[in-house]
Amino acid sequence: MRYSKIQTIIVSEDDSSQPKKCRFGEAEQSVLDVTLIKEVNTSSINLPTSTTFPLPMGAIGSGKWFYLFCDKAFTLQLNAGPAITLAANKPHEMWATFTAIEITTTDASRLTYAIGGE
Repeated sequence: MRYSKIQTIIVSEDDSSQPKKCRFGEAEQSVLDVTLIKEVNTSSINLPTSTTFPLPMGAIGSGKWFYLFCDKAFTLQLNAGPAITLAANKPHEMWATFTAIEITTTDASRLTYAIGGE
């Protein structure tokens, strides 16, 4: 399976479409990987208030990458490790090695996820 991503990051003090007070920039960073992702599990689900949801790994024995997008703030735990609070309405993506990924919400929310691995 192929993973491809092209991104440009600009952090500036102004909010114009052509930022002039640039604090950080990384132009056209690209990633192409054809070896780490052999299986993918993805879905969009509605989560009820105050729920803990283990994301189904499906045929993935060892997770290598995940993408999460939720309309409310939530916490993430990898391999029952420490909980990390993630912001609402922001795409969250990480390359890591994991065998379990769990989401906890306090509000009813809509979660879209993708998990890749082998």
